[in-house]
Amino acid sequence: MAHITASRTSGHRANFAVYLVGRHTTQAVQMAQSLLITMPSARIRIKHPQALYAAVTGWYEAERLARKTFSATVVPHSAPPRTDSEAAAHISFSGPVPGPQVDARAAAVSLSGAGEVRVQVGPLAITTGDLASFQDQLALWTRAYQLGSSIWSELPQLEQTIDDIARGDRCVAALRDRLALAPAA
Repeated sequence: MAHITASRTSGHRANFAVYLVGRHTTQAVQMAQSLLITMPSARIRIKHPQALYAAVTGWYEAERLARKTFSATVVPHSAPPRTDSEAAAHISFSGPVPGPQVDARAAAVSLSGAGEVRVQVGPLAITTGDLASFQDQLALWTRAYQLGSSIWSELPQLEQTIDDIARGDRCVAALRDRLALAPAA
């Protein structure tokens, strides 16, 4: 298993990419003063509030793209079967990261045939190849943020963050920058 530590200077080049199609099992749990997030092929440890804020804002920004990209009537190609040799990584966010990058591909040019939405935070890029996998990721990051709010009191309420993103409010980026100054767990 690879171990990757995210740093502020990591830019937007992904060191590890996860591609998900269909429903999948995820989990977010609090461990001491940090979060452990699990999904197929990756375990993510978050020890800094800004990294969590960057991730959740990325997934909620991606929600707009998901509504335009995925159709309930388009079924993705089947995902390849998992193997014992499938790559896995443990990614640790122990400090602030650059803001998220969010993009999408239309069904005609996607690997899944159903469209793709990608959210990248620091060295981790997660691509969802259908609506079901996107919904599972959005739910995972929502749960993680709710747990993180009990660790880091400086995180704003999730509902306020979602409203700010929906309005395209610049305060999201400003808060992301302010949270970068917060101490790590």
